[in-house]
Amino acid sequence: MQIKGKVTTKYSDPEYAAHVAKVKKDVLTHIELEATHHGAQNRPNTLPEFQALTLNYIQTTVQGAIDSNQERFLPISGVIILNKIKAECQEKIDTLNATRKDKDHIATKLKNEAASLKTKMIASPWSWIGYTCISGISISEGLLSYPAFRHASFPVLAAVSAATGIALGVGLGAHYLGGYIRRSETKKQFYKRYAIALTPFVVGFSALGSLRAGAYNHVSSIAVQAEHTINSAASASGWTIALISILLYWLGLFLAIRFYKTDAERKQEQDYNSILANIECIEQDIQDIDEKIAVIQAYAEAQASEAAGIYEYALATECGLISFAKQAAEAYKAKNLRFRTDNRIPEIFSSIPEFQFQTFFQNIKPKQDETN
Repeated sequence: MQIKGKVTTKYSDPEYAAHVAKVKKDVLTHIELEATHHGAQNRPNTLPEFQALTLNYIQTTVQGAIDSNQERFLPISGVIILNKIKAECQEKIDTLNATRKDKDHIATKLKNEAASLKTKMIASPWSWIGYTCISGISISEGLLSYPAFRHASFPVLAAVSAATGIALGVGLGAHYLGGYIRRSETKKQFYKRYAIALTPFVVGFSALGSLRAGAYNHVSSIAVQAEHTINSAASASGWTIALISILLYWLGLFLAIRFYKTDAERKQEQDYNSILANIECIEQDIQDIDEKIAVIQAYAEAQASEAAGIYEYALATECGLISFAKQAAEAYKAKNLRFRTDNRIPEIFSSIPEFQFQTFFQNIKPKQDETN
């Protein structure tokens, strides 16, 4: 994990800023008084004297302020916190990524299994279309049987019950007998079961065909008499009607054989649905892991930004103190020259020596790859 430190939280410490400002003010007040006094005495004239009179005071005082700045901020800023945050968050993310990788591997394996099972399964839309056709055939047979039973002097309730029975018999018979045929293990067994499934319905439709033909012929005769025409009424053959019913039943039986699900196929479908459910759960787990990683990364970035803000504040304070030391020396020089009575500029003032401070935040300034 890389902690992005491009956005740094602006940090401020008013209490410590006031303390630093007071230190600077006290130093300036002291050296201005000393510069006035020393200038009236036409001092300093040598470097050791210059150091003894003011430079050592500035060095010691500013170094004390730098030390105070280090004690206040170093334990909670800069590389120390950045590295700690990176290590802790990286450990958590590595663990989550390992878990995510395992789950992703399992999900890929399950998807391959699901794809393999799907190629062997009967497509669900075609299965529903097939059974819709079977239902339509069975309902049609029931509706067409009702007038025949009424013509045969069946009471209304009995005719309805018989027609309903035929509709259920055709539909359920096609379904279960289609499955019975499909479970055949040999061709001989297949044709034998086919014959067993067709025989009772061929006999039943043959008998029912004559009843339907009688009902149709009776209705046609009444219609012709009502129109007072000399044309003879059209007659229907019981065998023709029976053959149509047999063909329709055969179609239903064919569809049932085609789309009937054996126990093995049902188990296959259950396994397929179970795999899909497992894949969905695993993908949800992966999504949860991704969200946790995002939260950890956001936390790391926020903490790193805050730590970087503290570091930048401490570094700016340290640099400001070093710069102030130079300003204080220049202020002493200017004040001292104003009050000198010898009207000369000592050579030592032409090149004030650099202060040698022990710094902390400049020495540990994070590298680019540590904060980005």
